[in-house]
This record gives sequence, structure tokens and C-alpha cells, in this order.
Amino acid sequence: MGQEPKGMYERLLAEAKEVRKTGGSKKTDSPVLANLLEKATPNRPEYASDLGSLQNLIVRGGSHNCGSSMWFRFLRDRYPGEYEELKTEHLGKGGSLREGFRHSREFAREELEHLDIKEDLVFCTELGEPGEYGWFMHEADILLWPLGNAVERGDLTLDQLREYWRPYQPRWDTLYEASLEEWEEHLWPSLSGDCDMPVTTDFEYEVHALGRSDAGHLGSYSMSTGDIFEVRGAEALEALSKTMTGRYRIVLKEDLSDYDFSGSGSNPEEAIQFFERTLAGE
Repeated sequence: MGQEPKGMYERLLAEAKEVRKTGGSKKTDSPVLANLLEKATPNRPEYASDLGSLQNLIVRGGSHNCGSSMWFRFLRDRYPGEYEELKTEHLGKGGSLREGFRHSREFAREELEHLDIKEDLVFCTELGEPGEYGWFMHEADILLWPLGNAVERGDLTLDQLREYWRPYQPRWDTLYEASLEEWEEHLWPSLSGDCDMPVTTDFEYEVHALGRSDAGHLGSYSMSTGDIFEVRGAEALEALSKTMTGRYRIVLKEDLSDYDFSGSGSNPEEAIQFFERTLAGE
């Protein structure tokens, strides 16, 4: 997504022919993809672009955030036969695959083409003072709370919890590896205490590494959470957003309640629908 479709078709077709000559030695290409592209017709330039994107997602292990999960779902449903061939080839080489969420609806191409699927969503809002921004939360941690509450209520099994968490497994594998006993006795109680945002912490570390004087733990404090990670100044937030482009998409909301799904009755499907609306620009 981002390259001219016709140019993408010609490039991928040329690579496909080369891969067939070498027996599929290129890391990101495959004999299966080469065969599919050789059968394609030039009057369907999006076909080559889409298959190249689908294959790239598959060889990288599948979905890794809500955006990539939406795009993956679209491609998988649009090209079910090709998907199965590429998936079988990938798994046959010992690869693994995270297929993403069960999304609330099907998305049209025009809703997805503007997405940068490499960007994770990070939400924030203004603190008590105008121009001070805090309560940064990564999409994975926003989802984590309703998942944990649902397991605690008995609405989800541990296997179902893992299905929801699969796109975020590389970001925080501890949840995926825990047994139900470990989850109930150790993991969820620690998250409910002072370690409630394990993935957001990675985002904060990356911001700290930038050495910005206007972003970090600058002194704002909450009785419930302790020091608050914050950004001071609208220009600083805009500059940070630009710096993080391609890695994170920072979304400013009016109030913390707009993206707080930590209530005991919260539903993980509601959180996923919230991500979908955000990414689709609704």
C-alpha cells in the first residue's frame, strides 16, 4: 500500500520470475507467490499488489496490531484460495502465523487503503492543565483490561483470551505463555496493581530514548498511578507524533473515558470496535 499499483505489478512479476529461476531463495518471496503472479493478468494490477502485501504479512508472522489485522482480514477474505496456498507454504517451512481479531464487520478497500498498518495506536488526552498531555495508552493495553475482566467474570476461557491477544503476542508474550492458574494467582493481580500497562511501557521507553525535554515523567502525579508520563505543549505533541510516524499513531481524545475500557463490565469487542472506528476515520 503506497506504491503505484501498475508499478507494483511489474516489480513483483519480475521478482517472481527471478525466484522461480533460483528455486525461491529470496527471503520475502516464494515459489507459490511466483506461480500465482505468473498466472495473473496485467488488467488486474491490484492483484499483484494485494498478494505481495498478503505474503509480506504472512512471512512476518501475521497481524501485529489492529490496523494490520483489518488489512489481513480483508486480503484473506478477498483471496481465500491464494491465502491458503501462501499460508501452507509458510507453515511448511516451520513458520508461525497470527491471524488477528474477529472483526465486527467487513471493511471496503477504500476504508483501508489509507492505513499505515505498521503503526500501533497510542491514545492520550489532556491532563488537568491545558497543553499538558498524558494518560498515554497503547491499543494492546486498552484491550488487555476488558480481556482480563472477562476472564475474571468467567466469560472467556484462557484459550479465548489468547486468541484475542494473538496479534500482540510479540509485544508481551508473558500473557500468551501463562497458565490459567498463573493468570488468576499472579499475572492479573499484578496488572490490576501497579503494572497495568506492559506494552505502553515500551512506547514510553522509545520516547525517553529520544532525549526530549518536553516528554517523559516530568512531575505530574496521580494518587492511583504515581508519576504520569506526559508531553508538555501542543507543538511538542505534534512533533512527537511526526517523529513516531511509521511506528506509532498518536491519537488525542477529549477525555480518558473515551478510551478507558477498564471497567469490570467492559467487553473486549467494544474495545476492538473502538480501534476499528479510529482507524477507519469514523
